[in-house]
Order: sequence, then C-alpha cells, then structure tokens
Amino acid sequence: MAKNVFILGAGASAHAGVPLMKDFYDEAINLYLKKQLDFEDLGSFELIENIYLNIIRKIYANFNFDPELRNVETIFSIIDMSRITGKIPGLNELPIKPIPDLSLLNLHINKFISRTIEKKTYFELSPLGTINSPEEYSSFTNRILKWITSNDILGCCIITFNYDIALDYVIEVTFGHEYLDYGFPDYGINTARPTGSTKLLKMHGSINWTRCRECNAVQAVNISDTCRITPSINRIEISKKFKEVKCAKCEKYALGPSSIIVPPTWNKTENIEIENIWKQSAQELSEAKNIFIIGYSFPKTDLFFQYLLALGTINIMNLERFWVFDKNSKIDDKYIGLLNYDIKRKYRFFKMPFIDAISILETEISNHGDQFY
Repeated sequence: MAKNVFILGAGASAHAGVPLMKDFYDEAINLYLKKQLDFEDLGSFELIENIYLNIIRKIYANFNFDPELRNVETIFSIIDMSRITGKIPGLNELPIKPIPDLSLLNLHINKFISRTIEKKTYFELSPLGTINSPEEYSSFTNRILKWITSNDILGCCIITFNYDIALDYVIEVTFGHEYLDYGFPDYGINTARPTGSTKLLKMHGSINWTRCRECNAVQAVNISDTCRITPSINRIEISKKFKEVKCAKCEKYALGPSSIIVPPTWNKTENIEIENIWKQSAQELSEAKNIFIIGYSFPKTDLFFQYLLALGTINIMNLERFWVFDKNSKIDDKYIGLLNYDIKRKYRFFKMPFIDAISILETEISNHGDQFY
C-alpha cells in the first residue's frame, strides 16, 4: 500500500475546463444549443434537456430542494430513481418521438456526461504540435509524483472523483502507460505493474474505460497511443476511438461504445468494477502515512465517500498528515465539523488553488523527505 494518498475532487480539474457539477448542465446544454456536438450525440442531449425542461422543473416547483442540490447531481438522481421505479411522470407528454425506453436512460446520461467532458477539457498545444495536459496537472506529476515514485518502490495512490483524463494523460506521457494502475480486477489482460507505479483509483469511473462486448473484459484505453486529437481546439475525444481499438483479451474489435462511468447520483454501487475500486480506496486510506485532499468539497450528494473516509481512517496511529487544500475557506468548516480530536491533530487547511498547493507540497517534501517514503 502507498504511504501517500492524494484525494482530488472537482476543484482539481476545474483548471482543465471540466465544468463543476453546479455548472455542468448549463455547460452541456450550451454545447447542444451552439451546435458543437456530433450528429450521433444530439439525441441524448435533446432527451436530457426535454426531461429537465418538462419534468424536473415541475418537480422543483413542488419541492424545495437544498440550493446546493439544485444541479446536475439532483437532475440525474431524479432520473435514476425514475428508471428504477419504472415511472417518469409526464414522459408521454414530452415533445419528442419516439418516447424513450426507460432502461436506456443511463446510456443517454453516460453520453451526456462523457461528451461534455471531452468537448470542454482543454489540452495545451505545444509549438512542436504535441498535446500537453494543463499546467497544474503537469506540475503535479513532475514536481510531486515523480519525486515520490523515484524514492518509494510502492509509488503513491491518487483517489479521484473526476471522469476526465487530463491527469491520466500526463502520467502516461511522463512515466509510460504501464506505470498507470487503475486498480482493475485481474481479467488476464492487466499485467503486473512495475515498482513505483502510480495507482489512480477513479471512484466514479473514467471516460477512457470501456467493456468488451464479446468477452466482457473491462479495460482502459491508452490515451497517448489511441486518442483522436483535434489540434485546432486542443481536445482529446477518446470515446470516438473505442471502435478502432482491439480488445487486449479476446483480440476482437468489440470495445464500447460507452464509457464506464457512474453518473453523479445517490446510487453508486451497481458496477462491480467500481465497487472493487472503492474497496481498494478504503484499504489505501487505512494504511496511509499522509493524506492530502485537494479541491474536494464534500458535496451532500456524496455521503458514500464520507463514510468511506471515516472507515478508512479509523486507525490513525501511522497517519502524520491530513491536509486539505481548497480555494473556498468554508470547506474548512466542513472538515472541522466532521473530524474528531485525534485526527484534528494531524489536520491542516490551506485556502489556495491547486497550483499553489503543489508548491506547498513540494516544499514539505523537500524539507521532510524521509516522511514521504
């Protein structure tokens, strides 16, 4: 188990252009209204927009949701509950035909999320024409991860709630894709990782994960090798590449077409691969020497992780640091209210963005390197 665990929330990907949950719906619909989507994506966006305009807003009119929950998480939670119960009031009155199949709603949500992230995530174009991840992720990889992995054979662990692939990409380019361990169960296609690998546990899945329709194997598509790059707008649209990639297990062109992601709803345990990643996250947290949380605000819809963190840190004898970095000083109050005496002694809050957090961590590692491996 890694001694250093980094927990990255949405605030750690905002610099890359990925919309926060409170802005996600509006950003996605703007893509639709401005005709910036591919033809095969239009139906999913049109359906979600119509459900929101004609059904969700009526529900909001009848119930006073907490303002913090009036975002895409609430929208998708209502849709998901409707799918499970088999009923969406007013579905037959939607001004679109044919009436959508309730069992396929998650596929439409999946595309709505994945395509928005692909269209909005910004990658930098170098003078040589190569694609680079945004500065914050490049700095984090080269100034923090590289030092830890070169000194600690266990590498480090990153737990993230983000679907995007900006961090994955820079780790692939810097170390090689074989050093990126997503924590998948052994399907016979995921070889043993080299020492010093980075474990990247993506709690809600990833837009570059998919499943083979022939052999059912789950795998991550290597971003640096197979992505379709549109240099004029600095985007990596990896989901378009699934059909061109051969399954590593059965060697058939049968991947996709959907990414493996967990929509931001209350219901997070339907996917066995995701469940396994949550288990690994709890294990990593329980044995961590240092826990650094960056840009994670503990949203009310994510009680799962609150319980996981509590279970994972129940034995804090070896824990030396529990540090939180966030631009919003109100986040400090959330953690103070959550933590009790023993862990508060390890706790520090830093009101700062991701790029400044990297400098603080770099200085701490430089001054106390032996405490990080």
